[in-house]
Amino acid sequence: DGEPVPLTSRCYSWLRRLMWEEEGRSVSGEYLKMAAGTLSAHAEFSGVSRELYTRAAWHEGVLYYELRPGKVVRVGPGGWTFEAKPPVLFRRYPNLKPLPDPQAGGDPKRLWTYLNLKTERDRRLLLAYIATVPLPHIGRPILSASGPMGSGKTTAGRLVKRQWDPTAPETVRYDPRDFLQKASHCYIPMLDNLSALPDSASDTLCRLVTGEADSKRKLYTDDEDVIIELRRAVIINAINVPSDRGDVLDRSLVVELERIPDAKRITEEELWERFEAERPELLGALLGVLAKAIARKPSLQLSRRPRLADWGEYAAAVYQVMGWGAEQFLSDWDEIIKVQNRSTLD
Repeated sequence: DGEPVPLTSRCYSWLRRLMWEEEGRSVSGEYLKMAAGTLSAHAEFSGVSRELYTRAAWHEGVLYYELRPGKVVRVGPGGWTFEAKPPVLFRRYPNLKPLPDPQAGGDPKRLWTYLNLKTERDRRLLLAYIATVPLPHIGRPILSASGPMGSGKTTAGRLVKRQWDPTAPETVRYDPRDFLQKASHCYIPMLDNLSALPDSASDTLCRLVTGEADSKRKLYTDDEDVIIELRRAVIINAINVPSDRGDVLDRSLVVELERIPDAKRITEEELWERFEAERPELLGALLGVLAKAIARKPSLQLSRRPRLADWGEYAAAVYQVMGWGAEQFLSDWDEIIKVQNRSTLD
């Protein structure tokens, strides 16, 4: 039905169901293996190759974002709409959780009510970041939420994660052996409560921002490789910025949160119930902002381009859409760079 099927043992259930529907009987494992091998050979030598995407696909200047299997939204210069037959294929991973249908009429600034951000600058930058997260073809900065205990750092990361890419489990632990494999099974890998990043993790996250590739042996008994290529939006949070390396800070958007006063603190249950109720309208509002930003980007004129220039242009376009102005984005980003430079020197 136009959906990709992995021709490994994972397809046996599909074949069993197909056999029962067509013939009304079950089939043994030997025949399943033979059928999968035959289909695999046909696929390998068919001469037809299609790229598979996780959650988001950029195709001919248009974004296709998968909300759940069979439900895809199309976002382009003309706005956003549901796409019944997208021209791209999406991977199926059991850890990906569904997103609700977006609804029009929401206000993207409602996101600020969930976070105790320290400055207006951080509010603007975070909104621009969240609005541009679905773009898979650009390198975005690593989102790093910092602040004292009780400031809602984990909540900030979960908010962005649940808005675009709810998964189970929600966070990813860094392990040099299988981190890329885990990151490939989601769209936004989130690392929570970090005290420090080892050098190998810093290198991997920097490459993950701009595009990472790696290979490892498929089986210990042969010489075949499994190749992983991916670019991801990465979220980390810690009391302090978990790395003082210049290359990491240069690729990071650090937003600072203030401790939530006890009088204003609410329960997590209450917060997430309110978020789930508002999520469809928030999703529709963000998609609307992104569609307008995609339309404005080609005519955008910036006096200069920041590091991660592709993301900078889209973020500046979001600033234009929100009425803040593209030059305000450059000013806000300059302040972030000053903070990063000061942290590196310290």
